[in-house]
Amino acid sequence: MKKSSAKKGKSDKKIKELQCTEPEESHPEERGEEHSEELKNVDPTMFDGLCDRMLSALCLLQTSVSEVLDVKDELILQNVPSCVQAQLSLSTSRLFRSLTDLYVPTTELARLVRIFGPQWEQKRQILEQLQGEHERLHRLLALALQRIQHLESQLHKDARSQQYRNWEKLFIRLMRMEPHEPSDKIQKDLEG
Repeated sequence: MKKSSAKKGKSDKKIKELQCTEPEESHPEERGEEHSEELKNVDPTMFDGLCDRMLSALCLLQTSVSEVLDVKDELILQNVPSCVQAQLSLSTSRLFRSLTDLYVPTTELARLVRIFGPQWEQKRQILEQLQGEHERLHRLLALALQRIQHLESQLHKDARSQQYRNWEKLFIRLMRMEPHEPSDKIQKDLEG
């Protein structure tokens, strides 16, 4: 009886070590950083609900494991074959070890999400704005390209029609010209 109460005391002690305490929040002012300008539009508690749900699920898991350990201790006190006792002890110890291995990274992850979550959200908003600006500029560039192509085709069209107009002018001047007109006057008409 003393042996089982000692084992139970040890398992309770291990469970108490894994108390469901929330990690300390790191405030930017405490770290010596000034993020007040960066975090104007971002709610600093936006990821708190997610972190709280994850930590409460971890606490429920710890409670369930402690109940399983209590049941294991009660079963070991009964007349159960030693191979079953050994298998039960090994299985529950693996379960408890897995839980303790899960606790530290989970709380650290929740702490990091609380610290860097608002900054990430702000950067996501900035990226969305940049993407919107990029799409707007892309549309403007496509419009400008269409205008340039239209102007280029118009210039080619005008260049061809200019050749015809020049020939027309030359023909008209030649037709108006008298046969005995000096060549200097012809030269002026052709240039003008």
